[in-house]
This record gives sequence, structure tokens and C-alpha cells, in this order.
Amino acid sequence: MPVPVVPELLRAKVKVFLDLYRKTRQLERFNAELEQRVAERTAELQRFNEQLELRIKERRTSGKQRLRNCSKRRRWTPSGN
Repeated sequence: MPVPVVPELLRAKVKVFLDLYRKTRQLERFNAELEQRVAERTAELQRFNEQLELRIKERRTSGKQRLRNCSKRRRWTPSGN
């Protein structure tokens, strides 16, 4: 036996489903925006980390060079020490 359609109830249900649909789409947009922001920030942090690693490498290299220069100077002093 078919259930009679109550217009007010049908409108209320359609309104709820439309609201749910709109909020779901909005959440999808927010999620996509957030994923984009995370990807951009991750790339930025990776670039920064690469720069820091390069600086560390340069400082280690220059520090080793200074040590080599210092030991060369000690070996070749006129006093022989």
C-alpha cells in the first residue's frame, strides 16, 4: 500500500538533503584548499631545509679548510716548532 505524500514533509526532507549536499561540497572545497596549502608549505619547508643543509656543508668545508691552513702554518714556522 503506497504511503501518501505530505507536501510539508517532502519539502522539509528536500531542504535537509540540499543543505547536506551544499555542506558536503563546501567541505570538499575546503579540503582541496587545505591540501593545496599543505603542499605549498611542504615545498617551502623542503627548500628551506635544502638551503640549511647547503650552509652546513659549506661551513664544514670552510672549517676543515681553516684547520688545514692552521696546521700548515704550524709546520712551516721559522722556529721549527
